[in-house]
Amino acid sequence: MQQKRLIYALLISTAILLVWGYFAPKPPVPAPTPPQATPQAVASPISTPTAVVTPVPGGSPGEGVNTTPHRVISIKTPLYDVKLDSLGAEAISWIIKKNKDSGQDIHSVAGNKKNPVPLELVSQEGLKRQPREAPLQLSLRDPSVDALLTSTNFVIDGLNSSTGDSELTLGAGEKKRITFLLNDKATGLDVVKTIVLDADSYVADLEVTIKRGGQVVPEAKLRLGPSIGDQGVKHYTFYSVAPEAVAAVGEKVEVERHQPQAINENKNSPDHLTIPGPVDWASVGDTYFAMVAIPGRRLPGLELQTTQYDYAGNGTPQKRYLITAWVPIPADGSRSAVYTGPKDHYLLTQTSAQLRQTISRDSIDLEGTIDFGWGAWMSRRLAVPILSSIKWLKKLTGSYGVAIILFTIVIYSLFFPLKWRSSKSMKKAQKLAPRMKELQEKSRG
Repeated sequence: MQQKRLIYALLISTAILLVWGYFAPKPPVPAPTPPQATPQAVASPISTPTAVVTPVPGGSPGEGVNTTPHRVISIKTPLYDVKLDSLGAEAISWIIKKNKDSGQDIHSVAGNKKNPVPLELVSQEGLKRQPREAPLQLSLRDPSVDALLTSTNFVIDGLNSSTGDSELTLGAGEKKRITFLLNDKATGLDVVKTIVLDADSYVADLEVTIKRGGQVVPEAKLRLGPSIGDQGVKHYTFYSVAPEAVAAVGEKVEVERHQPQAINENKNSPDHLTIPGPVDWASVGDTYFAMVAIPGRRLPGLELQTTQYDYAGNGTPQKRYLITAWVPIPADGSRSAVYTGPKDHYLLTQTSAQLRQTISRDSIDLEGTIDFGWGAWMSRRLAVPILSSIKWLKKLTGSYGVAIILFTIVIYSLFFPLKWRSSKSMKKAQKLAPRMKELQEKSRG
């Protein structure tokens, strides 16, 4: 009997560990917090200078000489570090440093406790491409205009200096408003792209205004990706899947999940997939981290794009895919938002509640980015209480390992009466077995 109980306890412990490993965020590797620099001034008003592209005589529209200097702006906060590039007004680095809910430092799986590696979400493979693929790029789905948007240095407003690279440090409670400006005389294109970074939040406000010939363009496409996730993963497993696209589109209850390989092998339009219906939100991310765009209003036209490349970082060559989501956003200056951070139940729940107020849309539920597996409607109802219980025990004990052991003991204790009754029934059956056999033999005779 004791052996059976031990086996049952081991089975339940194994099941709990599997559930925890599958649904809970990966425990980060602790590391000393780096010293912070002196916080910079918070916002400055939008100024008038814009990146002017002077047309070349006889050249095609958008073809000209851009005299705006190239600049890279580094913004450091307690939660993340970001690098924004004047070329294309895009992000070339986004490092997650801490889980705001748990307070624990986060590092890439590429490192270890002695040698931690920063958790970079931006694909270095995408940055090597020509033209470069980077998060927060804008597109009007016009090749000549898009080439201009990605190959031109924008003027950066909102900084203390007007030239050279800059580094800003935001302390708790601080925000920074940075505006990218572009004016192309040849096409009559005017672009104002404002990003507001918050030291206390993974959400960045985004406002985009695009005019052509003095007329406001109704919408633009924003690039998410390619392949947002821990770039230090050498081999994807059951616990750490490759980046995928997830979106809440139309009036569907369940979110749509799209694997890059399926898009790459799409027979009708390889490497490209258009998702019909107005977009509530869309994301690109791996198991534990994601970049999510929440448009200021629901617009149709979500597009997914993939590119296959060969990866040999784990010693064995394998196919990998860059996956990008082109999310339709308003281009009239309306407020949209971008969440870039952990796919943590508590963080996503809190962020969704905040966005429902700021974006004024009740349907926003970013927890849909988490893959609860088959039968998600039921798995979610089971996983969240389990996670809450283990988190509460962790606060009491200070250790996830001890918390899981205690949780296992509690579950075992709850099911013990059922096991005890089952054992009594089995013993009674064993006692009656000889008598039953005797009766069966008599009935045959």
